[in-house]
Amino acid sequence: MENNNFKLVSGRMHPDLINKIANYLNCEPLFIKTSTWGNGYPRANRPDENSVAGKKVIIVTPLIYREIGSPVEELELMTDTCGSAKEIHFVFPWLCGKDDIEHTAGHIPNLPYLARRIVRLEPKSINVFDPHHSTHLGYYYPIRRRKFYLIPKLIETARQLGIDQIACTDEGSLKRAYKVEENLKTGNNIFVTQKAHDEKQSLGQQNVPLKDSKTFGNLVGKKIGIFDDMILSFGTMLNTLKNLKEEFKAPEIYAFAVHFDPTKDTTLSNLTEVFSRGWLNKLYITNTTPIEPEFLEIKNLNNEFGIEVIDVSEDIAKVIEDLVDDQSTSGKFHDL
Repeated sequence: MENNNFKLVSGRMHPDLINKIANYLNCEPLFIKTSTWGNGYPRANRPDENSVAGKKVIIVTPLIYREIGSPVEELELMTDTCGSAKEIHFVFPWLCGKDDIEHTAGHIPNLPYLARRIVRLEPKSINVFDPHHSTHLGYYYPIRRRKFYLIPKLIETARQLGIDQIACTDEGSLKRAYKVEENLKTGNNIFVTQKAHDEKQSLGQQNVPLKDSKTFGNLVGKKIGIFDDMILSFGTMLNTLKNLKEEFKAPEIYAFAVHFDPTKDTTLSNLTEVFSRGWLNKLYITNTTPIEPEFLEIKNLNNEFGIEVIDVSEDIAKVIEDLVDDQSTSGKFHDL
């Protein structure tokens, strides 16, 4: 891989991760300066000395789940500033794949809307890590699209911890739980939580409150591991932890999630509660998204830091190497 034939490009969303990826690739990242004009319209600036003319451009940015316009709007700006590139590839360490379908008049499902905007940019490929639903990659047709999984790093951490029973936060996560069990081979049954949302209070709300939550299974393990692809409010995870601790008297519980994209006040409050009550021993996440310092300062009952971050920059960098060298990335695909 030659440094002069590609450019690693990003924006303002997650410079720490980009710098780590660049360090592995032994290249200098190009950060596009995005901001707004005085009237609020978006603007972007690429320094003249950082030409991308005739080069492969790899744009790496987590599409952090916020409101419409950010960061997809930033992605559009970055793509426009790299118009002289030979080709452009998108790498999304994190892209929330929720549809947000409410069946209300005039509602536009979030992911299909954003996907249409991304496809219009006509990148050569779209590469997503640990998508919420892998079938949603079909929204990016006819662009070449690939999915990759970082959860094996969490499974390896669980193996080292000696996790001997698995739990999942809802029925939709059961397939992932079985995949984790195939790797860990605990031989024990899987805890499953059934949840019901309060639909009467759901209209117009971003976070629909839980009406009820019940966990089923038999406690046989000493270290329970709960696996999820993402943590937003931590509300679903909190209810599962409460059930496992209060109803089943689980001795030690560890939670694992690839993506951490918190609803700041709600998530911070929920995490503080589970650690202060002793419902959770530790939470393991990756650095696919930027993490606010106050989350990393939360302590558990043993006065240890409650959250541990696992670096995945090398895994992402290896996919970028294949994109730059025109190599197949299929060897790095594992369906989990």
